[in-house]
Amino acid sequence: MKKIISLLIICFSWVALSQNKVVKAEKLHSIMVNADQYFGLDVLENYYFEKNNVLIKKNPNQTWEYQNNALGKISSVDFKNPLRILVFYEEFNTLVFLDNQLNEIQKITFSLLDNPLFISFVGMATQNQIWAFDSALQQLFLYNYINNTRVEQCQPIKNKWLYSQSTFTSFYWISKSNTWESCSLIGKNKTIVALPNWDKIQFINDERFVFFNNGALFLKSTNSDLTYKIENVDNSFTNFYWRDQILSIFTNQQIINYKISIP
Repeated sequence: MKKIISLLIICFSWVALSQNKVVKAEKLHSIMVNADQYFGLDVLENYYFEKNNVLIKKNPNQTWEYQNNALGKISSVDFKNPLRILVFYEEFNTLVFLDNQLNEIQKITFSLLDNPLFISFVGMATQNQIWAFDSALQQLFLYNYINNTRVEQCQPIKNKWLYSQSTFTSFYWISKSNTWESCSLIGKNKTIVALPNWDKIQFINDERFVFFNNGALFLKSTNSDLTYKIENVDNSFTNFYWRDQILSIFTNQQIINYKISIP
């Protein structure tokens, strides 16, 4: 009998912990755009998106464009530093650096280096460096784009990841077992947490992430068993981007911004 009571207590506790709490989004404003893909919003509140392989940067007052069809399709855009924007063309193994007006200021073709790299991910890091993952070597590097030097980071990542993302100081990826992993600037590997099921995901920092699953958006912390469902948001979107408690979603050729108060 005691075993049955203990089991019931555990079950009820698990159900209580697994229930979703709610956080309500406050709609701020929206902007109409003609885009095929939305990349996100920078710290200066400029939007980045792509139409017909043209990178477009837009704010309420001005629009800039960059196009380089000779390098194929745009694979990714990194605007963490809005004064040095990264546009990566994986098909041609080439990274283009743009200034804040989308003028080209530098270009690196990794296959033409003295020791070639075959890159599948790039992201801005600190101290004139970028995160660069070589898919042939399955090795993460910090590459200095001023003096063209590289330093191996962490152990080789042997299995293809499900998702990857970087900050100035960390590289994140989701392993095939759906585990959130990280590598720091000093080369320290870390397993952060096993993740719930997700269709789309973005890491906010080392402790929080937002994800979309089964038609709804959720906010979760690694320090709590609670999962917060984000309400008052149009969930019929193709992409979303989180920055500084602003949830920016792209849906129906418009970008809508919501304010989210983190619990």
